[in-house]
Amino acid sequence: MGIWTGELKVHELYTVACGLYACWVVLRTAMILYTWIPQGWRAIFNKIVEWTVLVCTLVLHLLSISM
Repeated sequence: MGIWTGELKVHELYTVACGLYACWVVLRTAMILYTWIPQGWRAIFNKIVEWTVLVCTLVLHLLSISM
């Protein structure tokens, strides 16, 4: 690890955990696309729009509460 981080002490368990999480994210995304592609690209686009609207609504609601 010293080659990449220099003097910075990084615990190897964190490195392994980050690597496993990155692999999990890639595999999860691939599995979601694998199950959605038979429904067509329109269904995928509609699902992305649905989640985008939901997240934007949540952010706006949280911003209105904090002000």
